[in-house]
Amino acid sequence: MYYVYLWLREDRTPYYVGKGKGYRAFSKHIIGCPPPKDRVIIVKEFEDEDESYLFEEWLIQVYGRKCEGGILLNTSIGGRKRNSRVRTESEFEERQKKTVKKYQQSGKGKETYKKWVAENKERVKEMKKKYYDKNREILNEKARNSKSKKEADKIYREKNRKRRAQVAKEYQQKNKEKLREYHRQYYYRKKLEADTYPPAT
Repeated sequence: MYYVYLWLREDRTPYYVGKGKGYRAFSKHIIGCPPPKDRVIIVKEFEDEDESYLFEEWLIQVYGRKCEGGILLNTSIGGRKRNSRVRTESEFEERQKKTVKKYQQSGKGKETYKKWVAENKERVKEMKKKYYDKNREILNEKARNSKSKKEADKIYREKNRKRRAQVAKEYQQKNKEKLREYHRQYYYRKKLEADTYPPAT
């Protein structure tokens, strides 16, 4: 004897549709453990397994899967092809990103990446340049506002305080006449502006 069952939430709305026999409805699944027995509903029983598969598939279509805007957590569309999961485009992209990230973090992935970078130095350099040119403003803003950048700047200033003071002093001594001329022109320009545009009284 086969049957189609529902797992219900506390508000009595279904979150999973399944097909099985025996104690299948009360056993642990890939999505987790079953709810309390009063929230496990045997919807319909069947003598023929094909009919139970068809009913399960139909019931999943009625309630709809969450990834398609419905309320069920089912990962497959049900029926005999229960392992052939139908994913949305965004869901597929997210899964692809996770797979790539997992591989990159593995030992084999890191080794492969290093080998590829070593063999394609010019291409990597060009890719980085294109990415930076495309996202220049965002990257600069992120760098300016990053906590690590501010802390690094602070440490650098403290470590090089004397050196910076020495460099500034050397520059002033080396360019003494140039700085004096700049200041004379600056104050002359300010005086001229004050005489031309006297403050309103």
